[in-house]
Amino acid sequence: MLTSAKRVLFAGCLLLAGAAVLLFMLENPQRIHLVFLGAASAELPVAALMMVSFILGLLTCLLFSLWVLGRWRMRVAQLRRELVVLTRQSGQER
Repeated sequence: MLTSAKRVLFAGCLLLAGAAVLLFMLENPQRIHLVFLGAASAELPVAALMMVSFILGLLTCLLFSLWVLGRWRMRVAQLRRELVVLTRQSGQER
């Protein structure tokens, strides 16, 4: 019961965030162009540039967290193998 309530609350928060982003994009039609290292972009709405930067940030964080999680899992697997070897060795000594 509680997990379904959490799912509904999470879905509601996502819908609210999506509505806020949509409202922001519709209310801010200002167009700008960015210049980075001498290269200029086409004129795009401010909201579109902000959404692209937000999505790129999310993807960067996701990839970094997956990399860290992979390293942790490899370390745990290595420690488990060492534990198995040590328990077998201690069992043979008795």
